[in-house]
Amino acid sequence: MENLCDKIVVVKGFQDYTRDEVRGILKKVKLSPSLADVLFFRAYRGNLTSWGVMDDFSPGKIRIFEEYLPLIKAEIAEEREGPDGSRKYVVRYRDGKEVETVLLKIGLGKTLCISTQVGCPVGCPFCATGRMGFYRNLTAGEIVEQVRVVSQRIFPERISRLVFFGMGEPFINYREMRKALHILMDNAGANFSRRKIALSTVGIKPVLEKWTEEGPETGLAVSLHAVRPELRKRLIPFAGCYELDELLSLLRWYTNGRGKQRKVMIEYVLLRGVNDGQGDAKKLGQILQGIRGKVNVICYNPVEGALFIRPEWEEAVAFVEEIRRSGFPAYLRESRALEITGACGQLMRNYG
Repeated sequence: MENLCDKIVVVKGFQDYTRDEVRGILKKVKLSPSLADVLFFRAYRGNLTSWGVMDDFSPGKIRIFEEYLPLIKAEIAEEREGPDGSRKYVVRYRDGKEVETVLLKIGLGKTLCISTQVGCPVGCPFCATGRMGFYRNLTAGEIVEQVRVVSQRIFPERISRLVFFGMGEPFINYREMRKALHILMDNAGANFSRRKIALSTVGIKPVLEKWTEEGPETGLAVSLHAVRPELRKRLIPFAGCYELDELLSLLRWYTNGRGKQRKVMIEYVLLRGVNDGQGDAKKLGQILQGIRGKVNVICYNPVEGALFIRPEWEEAVAFVEEIRRSGFPAYLRESRALEITGACGQLMRNYG
């Protein structure tokens, strides 16, 4: 699938390049390609804010780095901290566009929820990002820079896990998202393990097929949100282009095909009186048979202007228990960052 808004030109920076690409650039400017290893380590492991602070390089080399490999300079325009220890950051890019990224304190670790687009074209009516509309894709470097600026803010503490659960649909920005993953997983730089990364998608069938072939094999979460096809098309308008049965068949193949034992997390947001009936729960457990994974149920997080209601906790518990009766693993996830509007479905920026 082609990237949306490819006509928007964003000047590339160091964070847009893989280590191999940096080697190629260094070779063209008559510098040792091995310097790429050093630059990756300095940019992604330390608290580096500019090439100019590296006093072990000559001024001439610094000028070359600044000209041919300029660092993307995103800034944290706003920061809020919640009572549960979560923090929401507004990251502003050079063109003035902003995304929100959320740092969650989970156990002893820190999970960063990052965005892949400014806004979202999927248009889910219960999601603040979907309701704000779509402005543009982020480049690989802009995705990576969210990790860098938050890492710098919390240094010397480290981010332990990444989830692409923020603003946007990662599979619509497939090329840049996948490149960002390779940069973030490079062992000379940030060195995130694939086991410490997860992506969330509404299940765009042709891109999911491509992802199954190309990887890398990070964690995968698929937003289902309904067991009735017509309701799912209303709740996830963009995903309505692909039949629910076809998506479920693909997930069975994804988790069992070619001798691989992969798992998938099925995401299901509970909307009171819409998709939270016991019949919905029972059918959900039935249609997921043959898929290796679990259901992650979360209560709707309030969004300004959206006419949905958050179910009571006891109702959500009953929903999860009904799924479990089918033998399919299901869990009820507590909302985090709710008090700072940083919970699932609450991220947005206002450009009106």
